[in-house]
Amino acid sequence: MIVQGLSRFKYSSPIMLRGDFEAFGLRKTAYEPGFDDLTASMDQLARQGEIAFVAIDPYFLPHRDEYRKRHGMHWIMLCGYSEKEAVFSILDEVQTYYSFFEYASSTLREAYHSGIRKSVTFKRIPPNYELLNQRYVNWYKALPTDHSKFFGCVVPLLEQQISGSDTDGSSYADKLFNALSFFSGSMEVTGQFFVTVDAERELITLVTEIAKIAENLASVIKKFDLTGKINLNYIRDRLSILEQLHAEALSKLKSEDFARFLLALDIGPIANANPGLSSGEQTVRPAIAQKNHGTGKAYRIDLEPFYNNQAFGAKGSAADLTGGGEFMRLEEHVFLSSDISANFQMAARFGFGYDNISCDGQAVPLPELHGNTIRLLCCGEWGDPEGELELIFADGTTDFLNIKVTDWAWSPRYGEEVAIQAPIERKEKIPFAPEEGHVFANDIPISEDKPLSVLKLPYCPNLHIFSITVMAGR
Repeated sequence: MIVQGLSRFKYSSPIMLRGDFEAFGLRKTAYEPGFDDLTASMDQLARQGEIAFVAIDPYFLPHRDEYRKRHGMHWIMLCGYSEKEAVFSILDEVQTYYSFFEYASSTLREAYHSGIRKSVTFKRIPPNYELLNQRYVNWYKALPTDHSKFFGCVVPLLEQQISGSDTDGSSYADKLFNALSFFSGSMEVTGQFFVTVDAERELITLVTEIAKIAENLASVIKKFDLTGKINLNYIRDRLSILEQLHAEALSKLKSEDFARFLLALDIGPIANANPGLSSGEQTVRPAIAQKNHGTGKAYRIDLEPFYNNQAFGAKGSAADLTGGGEFMRLEEHVFLSSDISANFQMAARFGFGYDNISCDGQAVPLPELHGNTIRLLCCGEWGDPEGELELIFADGTTDFLNIKVTDWAWSPRYGEEVAIQAPIERKEKIPFAPEEGHVFANDIPISEDKPLSVLKLPYCPNLHIFSITVMAGR
């Protein structure tokens, strides 16, 4: 998308022009080298601080989903080349994150020559902030206001897949998953920009909530694509809220107040005052896990009546955490933290049946006591799920506890602690895929000092909860 300045969703105009790159401080050069020329130029590019992308056919790269299945065109970033070992280091996306990979020169040569044989380099130059300001104004003037077609197509396409009438040979659900994921990501980036330029707080809140709902819908649709299970009424309700929030955000963006704000914006001083913007430190983040584990007595909640998914099992078992035949294999060297047996109640027949809750709005009864911390054993899959736990007190009042959990295949990203670590078992071996799965301990403080009653889980099927413990006492 960045290399070509285009979106895979075919916007009516390019989203990145040459002038945009130069405004950001990057000079883009496109050329069509032979593969040997590309190899020879790597050292020079590195010395000059340039970044190189090449177009390849992903059919030949084992870490890609397209490997040995279908030909296509894909851009990868070249990070280095070892002449002695004839090995390239590249950066590319895998699952929900970017990772580094090493490939023999012969493999990349085949992938390169099967593609369109193009390369793009980016070189740092002084940013043109005046041009960047004008680009933002141009973007603002061209911002479309009618997105009803996008929001209105989701349920009908899902209904077509349910009825079996999506006969074009591909999954509508997969396309909707990608569209909503990119939409969520673009809203998150927009929120980061608004935070950086100190835009109206209500606007930041709106785009942050839009990103969260879109990501939730994407995960629900992905689970449908994998399992065939979906609640269309939930999709309709969330889409309605999403469209309403999006309309409110657009109304603010098209207001005279925002127009004056944008026209008066001077990017230069803001960028110079925030040298660490690329680290993402300015982002509005969800509350992360606490590590004090609460105080007082631990009350372990029996979740057996709510378990609906099996994440652990022996090789060849029926376990399937993700819906795609992936689970954590029980072996002698499975890592269990000392915190587990003392503070959490696990499934009675762990490894031989359901052992976790795939969150579907379940209402879990809690002991009627004054709690200070909710302790969870949990993990995400198909990304880092985010949702709200609704805590209902004995007097009928409620509180909402935000939670964001790391994908099971990755190290903790939101302050959690690894509670269980086990090898990942898959129906088919996927080259370069993570080999260890994790369950995380996530502690969420309770602010209200009132007797508890019920913990209502979010509708977020890629969020899995293995155990809940309430720490009581103040």
